Amino acid sequence: GRRLNARVDDVQLRSPADVLAILESELGAVLALEPGIARARTVTAIAAAALKTLEVSELENRLRALEDHLTGAA
Repeated sequence: GRRLNARVDDVQLRSPADVLAILESELGAVLALEPGIARARTVTAIAAAALKTLEVSELENRLRALEDHLTGAA
C-alpha cells in the first residue's frame, strides 16, 4: 500500500478510495509495531473497516450501473 504524507488538516474523506488510502497507510504503521493483543485488535478493526468500505463501494457501483441501465445512460 501507499503511505500518506499529508498533514492532518489536509486529509479528506470524500470517497471510499480516500478511506481505503488512510486505512492502508495506518495498517502499514500498525504492522510495524511489536506483535501483541493490542496490535492484533487494531489490525482486526482496520480490516473490518476496509471490508465495510469495499462493500459500500461495490454497492455504490452496482446501484450506479442499475440507475444508468434504467435511465438508458450507458
